[in-house]
Amino acid sequence: MTLDSIGYAWQQAGRPAEAITPFRAAVALFRESGHRYQQAATLTRLGDSYRSTGDGRQAADCWQQALVILDSLGHPDAAAMRGRLGLVQAEPQPSR
Repeated sequence: MTLDSIGYAWQQAGRPAEAITPFRAAVALFRESGHRYQQAATLTRLGDSYRSTGDGRQAADCWQQALVILDSLGHPDAAAMRGRLGLVQAEPQPSR
């Protein structure tokens, strides 16, 4: 929870790039310990940070992982996650 809180603090301070590392570490620990809802919640915030840095692909990947978890839990937040995914999928992707 501490790593998630550190990421959240960076995110709220307007520094989403700095939030990514603690959020990723928190996701790994939640995955390892089996805390699925917390994993989904942190994946959501991680996706928000990626989107804020302009990385829509990473954001969508995080949000998709969160959606799978939320659906498996039957959690009502799954509907909102589908909305986030719809937004990022509708954005034009930069050509490579």
